[in-house]
Amino acid sequence: MPNEWKVLTRVIEQDSAFEFTDGDYEQYMTAVSEAYADATTRCEGAPTAEDEYHSFLVEEVLSDDRVLAVLEDADVPSSKISSIHNGTIDLEGSVDQWNEIRFTLNELLDLLMLLKLIRDYSEESNSKRIESRFKLQKLIYLVNNNLMNQEDYSMDKNRFGLLSKTGYRYHYSNRESGPYSEEVYEDKNRLFAWGLIDEPVTDADGTGEVAERNRQYAIELSAQGEIMVERFYNQIESTDSFIISAWNNAQTEEIQKVAEMTHSELMEHVNKIDGVQTTAKGGELLIGPENKFQETEIEYLEELRGEFEYARS
Repeated sequence: MPNEWKVLTRVIEQDSAFEFTDGDYEQYMTAVSEAYADATTRCEGAPTAEDEYHSFLVEEVLSDDRVLAVLEDADVPSSKISSIHNGTIDLEGSVDQWNEIRFTLNELLDLLMLLKLIRDYSEESNSKRIESRFKLQKLIYLVNNNLMNQEDYSMDKNRFGLLSKTGYRYHYSNRESGPYSEEVYEDKNRLFAWGLIDEPVTDADGTGEVAERNRQYAIELSAQGEIMVERFYNQIESTDSFIISAWNNAQTEEIQKVAEMTHSELMEHVNKIDGVQTTAKGGELLIGPENKFQETEIEYLEELRGEFEYARS
């Protein structure tokens, strides 16, 4: 099935008519999340054919009164809103750039480690899935925070490549719901779009996270995602790379800490981290590493790149 977020986010990100503030964007994502969930229930699922699916998004989701109210409040031109009503908005063109991205090594490794995190968490937790988008955001933040607070590496750079502290490349800012990264949300959407993860609605009550205010979405590997992780799992676990090993160990440590935490327990745990309570809303909390690896370090790079190219084709 095509992924709603690939379309519904890119249609506003690629069009200059949608000049959203952070607040507008969050309200838009909440509105389309609710509209999409209601529409799929009302229509007993979404169409799988791409042309029918785009029509479904225009007629049942973008035209929803909750979405239109957000667009009007954000001063989106009436001509753009009219194009939604009359079905002439170009959804297909809005996602072309999204599909054409050629991933760097660091991006590929982030996607792979994100899939591994979902699998490892699912095996550790009684729920057999990450319980919410809120928990995914906070878990990745905890992994990077763990790594950023380790002692500086002092290994041989010629052997281990770039030895800046590693982890996910994501940048985190502070929101009402705590640490949040738009890059995490985007990569999670990519994995969903490629059929590597599923996001079933599990609760009518939201968590307060972006696009999860009024419904809770679990995150779990699809059958295809399980196959991809299995191909690379042992290579990560037995890696000769000190950096990947440290990253993987930090990830395991944080999963074991929070797997059985409730929503409120996790929020309390995260709020104890220096800066989370004192940083202003919208302020920067954590900056992910810009450069982590050299391509010669990852012997399975081409295989990994090929797997993601295949998944998104």
